[in-house]
Amino acid sequence: MIKKIKIPHTCGEWLQGSFSGEDFLISCPISDYSVVTVNILKSNTLTTQINGIRKVNDVPIEVPWKVIQAIELVIDYLKLPSMHIEITIDTKLPGKKGYGTSSADIYGGILGLCQLYLQDSKLNHLNLAIDIATKVEPSDSTCCPGISKLNHITGENRRKLGNCPSGNIAVIDLGGFIDTKEFNENRKSKQLNQLKEPMLSNAYRTFLKGIQTKDLSLMANASTISARLHQQTIYKEEIDFILESFNKAKALGVVRAHSGTVVGLVYPKGTHYKKSFKEWYNKYQIGNFVGFYSTVNGGMREVL
Repeated sequence: MIKKIKIPHTCGEWLQGSFSGEDFLISCPISDYSVVTVNILKSNTLTTQINGIRKVNDVPIEVPWKVIQAIELVIDYLKLPSMHIEITIDTKLPGKKGYGTSSADIYGGILGLCQLYLQDSKLNHLNLAIDIATKVEPSDSTCCPGISKLNHITGENRRKLGNCPSGNIAVIDLGGFIDTKEFNENRKSKQLNQLKEPMLSNAYRTFLKGIQTKDLSLMANASTISARLHQQTIYKEEIDFILESFNKAKALGVVRAHSGTVVGLVYPKGTHYKKSFKEWYNKYQIGNFVGFYSTVNGGMREVL
């Protein structure tokens, strides 16, 4: 039995922080994906075996232990029989940057297994995927349809906010790596989040109005506020410059990875914006330009 699905990556989060001390994020899915193939092989083994490869731009490495751990948790939870599972993950973007690759890999493995074994079950695959994934590590909301708010630590309080209007994001990598789990366990970060709650609450209301009216400029305005507030938690001089100069690039606003190194300039749909961005980028040379991506909705896609 074999199932192939894909989960979108992200350019960080539209918003991230806390309300009343409860953590939340709103992932910003982009048009790049982890394509995960789950293959159940014939086996007489008495114990479950899980192996496979993860290919980044066709360069193979071992499947991350987080994916294996998540699949083991699913097997234990559902009391599935012992089996031999082969996982293949194809992706173009690296990890520990804020692209949500780890979440996409994990969700892909979980949902692929669910699609093979639970097609006739009334069990909610999405709830199971989020519950298992957040037991492994803090997780994005990219497995949820549309644009969704999620407690990325506990997996609770999932809420679909709406569908993302068409737009584009010019993605820049500022360099380095950030461990998402370490960041989210930092007590100082939690204290700072609580101090920022009143301003983030205003940004959240603006974001809701934007997504409900399909106004990307309002969403970008809200994400810019969240990006600026997060400078108090993880300060980057380059982001200060981007926040002060994105208008010169004729962008609508800024979206950033709150526990990563990538930042994006948000543009409406079309291609006319590319000239403005390239002129701005060539003049200031901030970070490493990764590419232009479309805004997309979250959710699992089956690959035939």
